[in-house]
Amino acid sequence: MFSGHIQVKLTRQEMRIDHIADQNGLPMAKRTCHISLGYATPIMGQTGSGLFELPILGAEGVTSQWTPASFGDYIAHFSNTPTYNPGPRLVVTLKF
Repeated sequence: MFSGHIQVKLTRQEMRIDHIADQNGLPMAKRTCHISLGYATPIMGQTGSGLFELPILGAEGVTSQWTPASFGDYIAHFSNTPTYNPGPRLVVTLKF
């Protein structure tokens, strides 16, 4: 669960931790699109929020071949903006 490659993005509004397991066939630099199951929750009352994603499918581009994510892939977001609809969700990320 913790072996693999981790990429952390830190801004004034958000910290994003993107983890890809060693056995994933799609390198982190090429995973620009993914579909995930997610769960959002408030952090510290309503002053911040967290979103935890488990990728299902990933691809290098929208028109590329989509491959299943490997066990151990996850994405965690921590933000200083509140979430008004906590709970499960389907997350689609597309980067052009």
